[in-house]
Amino acid sequence: MDELAGQVALASRILATAGLAREATGHVSARTGDGRTLLRCRYDSEPGLRFTARSVGEVDFDADPSQAPDGMRLPIERHIHGQLLLARPEVNAVVHVHPWSPWFVGIAGIPLAPVLGAFDPGALSCVVTPPPIYPRSWLINSPRRGAELASLMAGHDYCLLQGHGIVTVGATVEQATVRALRLNTIAMASAMAHLAGSSYRIGDDELAELVSTDTAATAAAEHEVWLHYAEFAAHDPGPTGFLPFLY
Repeated sequence: MDELAGQVALASRILATAGLAREATGHVSARTGDGRTLLRCRYDSEPGLRFTARSVGEVDFDADPSQAPDGMRLPIERHIHGQLLLARPEVNAVVHVHPWSPWFVGIAGIPLAPVLGAFDPGALSCVVTPPPIYPRSWLINSPRRGAELASLMAGHDYCLLQGHGIVTVGATVEQATVRALRLNTIAMASAMAHLAGSSYRIGDDELAELVSTDTAATAAAEHEVWLHYAEFAAHDPGPTGFLPFLY
């Protein structure tokens, strides 16, 4: 349990130092079994995920506020995690964060596009089957809204929340986190191509070649990304990117 809680904490810090989780917003969860999950919580007064990622508590899927660990409170949007884990038994981890690039493509109506080739083949998995878009920007603050999101995401590992953020899921904390990083990358690339007026797309033959169907190879590549960002977070250089709204 301590190891899994450490992964949730590390994922939180990775997402914050990579610029995907702003201030105190955003959360990561991991299934523990028997309708329980480890969830990134929040202190009543805190400087954000980048500094207090260790605030992880074990709660039920319904996440009643009374289950908050001492000195902490549960995130308002905890129902994103509980309802997705309830609906998707193959999912063991959920990420919800507020990165700028997916927000920008969502509100600007810019489709995620295969504008990256060998630059980042992993990010192409986000566009082979375009992720659904949750069409409201309100908080997912009830079981009903969480269930609506879970229904929309049936069969999908990525989702854009319009005017709000993103949700990714995975079999592991590592996978769900790397998927969030990759969704941000393809959103950033799509936004930059659109702003430049480019109509470039890689060919279908290139897309088919670059998107791996080798599960072991995909897992190995995801692990390399995780290790890189774990080291990145350990040294904490802060968010990167050459335009503030694109990191």
